[in-house]
Amino acid sequence: SSMEERRADIDAEIRQRRLKAGGRFQNGSIRASLIWHTYDDLDLHVVTPDGEHIFYAAKQSRCGGELDVDRNAGGDRTREPIENIRWAKGTAKPGKYRVYVQNYGYHETVHNAIPFAVELDIDGKITRFEGKTSAGITGPASNIDAFEFDYTAEQSVSANADDHVSYTDEVILAAW
Repeated sequence: SSMEERRADIDAEIRQRRLKAGGRFQNGSIRASLIWHTYDDLDLHVVTPDGEHIFYAAKQSRCGGELDVDRNAGGDRTREPIENIRWAKGTAKPGKYRVYVQNYGYHETVHNAIPFAVELDIDGKITRFEGKTSAGITGPASNIDAFEFDYTAEQSVSANADDHVSYTDEVILAAW
């Protein structure tokens, strides 16, 4: 299957999970959504231009960002998890943002590497990052940067793609 088909499958999966999770995904300035496919607890983190850190322990930021869906943290687990951090239209401050993924903890018996995808929507322009956590590693040591970008309203994103490994279609398709 082609790169386009694979992207379409991942897009459809992200859309379906967002709808099911009930997060607010429309009319945003910035939205980052994370999906993976295990019971493990991956966490989406965003550091804002003010240096605020949005994640499960600080779901609302003073600058308007909000983590509105946090999955697989407690006993209610799914193999179709999604996490979502967003700014409502017109509320995101200009400046540098960092989006990263952390493996908070394993809930599966085997502590494998966990493939994941992050979708970044900036004023309607969507960019994707696909990565994999390292097997057996949790906490800050497991952090993987998905995006760093400078935001100015109604602008396009340039992802910092230099510091992550590209996975082959076969690896990613097998994972999904």
